[in-house]
Amino acid sequence: MRQILVLVLTILFMAGGLSVCHAADDVITLEQAKELAGKNSRNLRMFEINREKAKYQLYEAEDQYDDAYYEYYCLVNKLERLQEKLNQEGLSQEEINEIQAEMESVWDEIGKQSSTLESLLDKKRDAESRYDDAVIDEENFKKQLDYAVEKLYTTILKEEHNSIVLDRERELKQSLLNVEQAKLGLGRSTRLKVVELSTEVLNLSKEIDRLDGSIKAHKGELNDLMGRDYDAVLTLVPFEVPETVEVPEYQTLLSRATQEYDRIYKLKRDIEQREDDLDEIGDDGYEDELLELEIEELRLGLKDEKYKLINTINNLLLNVETKQKDYRLALLNYENAKQNYEWDKQRFEMGKISKLDLMESELNYLRSENEKLSAAYDLYLAKRSLELAQEGIVDNL
Repeated sequence: MRQILVLVLTILFMAGGLSVCHAADDVITLEQAKELAGKNSRNLRMFEINREKAKYQLYEAEDQYDDAYYEYYCLVNKLERLQEKLNQEGLSQEEINEIQAEMESVWDEIGKQSSTLESLLDKKRDAESRYDDAVIDEENFKKQLDYAVEKLYTTILKEEHNSIVLDRERELKQSLLNVEQAKLGLGRSTRLKVVELSTEVLNLSKEIDRLDGSIKAHKGELNDLMGRDYDAVLTLVPFEVPETVEVPEYQTLLSRATQEYDRIYKLKRDIEQREDDLDEIGDDGYEDELLELEIEELRLGLKDEKYKLINTINNLLLNVETKQKDYRLALLNYENAKQNYEWDKQRFEMGKISKLDLMESELNYLRSENEKLSAAYDLYLAKRSLELAQEGIVDNL
């Protein structure tokens, strides 16, 4: 029954949409799922809040720096006016002494304000970095959220189809069990065979229950991501996956990933900032030695991230190639099983095979269809992993 529903939904959407109004809100496409998650994800909202907080912290740091700079500017102007006053002719010694004393006081204030200004400049720079990081983290999470929805969406589709296959297998095993029980009554079978088939039927029922529970949990999780009630009715629309995907050249992919990878960007930025700090400090104390060690530590971290990225890119490319071959093989097996099932239906109508033989043939067909579906969605996710890698997203893939 579920197989027929999925087939009908696919045909309706390919024809231009569902015509049953009352079910429209319960039927979700992949693009709709991603769009709804982007609007309603609590985790994404946390990233947005973090970015907003970083923005206002930056505004505060900029205002503090601007205020301190204005005070510094006023002190410098005051010093210049005192110098002009001191250069005037006809001043008494007492007036000269007063002006010089006031200038010394202003010089002290300028020194203090200069230190404050330097500290506030560092605070402003750190606030700029935090805001920059918050923006990057939010954008990256949006992309990771799309991928998480895609994984969850395809997982549900695979589980639903697998449940159909298991249900049909249980139906076949139950039919075989009925036959064996009838034969046992005639003394033409053994209790061992009956017990074995009974156990298989029971195990299949348990597996179907477990799988249905998993489907319910995953649908609840997806509903929650999309801002819907956990137990809201949800029907997902299957989608087609091309047999082959375009794979970027290794160096091109690595170059793009390196440019976009936020960890590498942040490490390069931190190294540059520490090098600027090193140029500005003197030789007093051990601050320069500590900064040099910190820079070396950051450079080692940068090399480590570059190595990890290279290894990840290689694995992603290999994964796509493997998944593409798996999908092609699954398509061949599916077409073969489909053809065999069509032939067996004709043979059944001609009375050449039994109903049980036809059910076995149908089960093989459904299994091959299940493998094709699973391979298709695995290839789709592998392709999406490559696309995300080109945008610098390589974590949790």
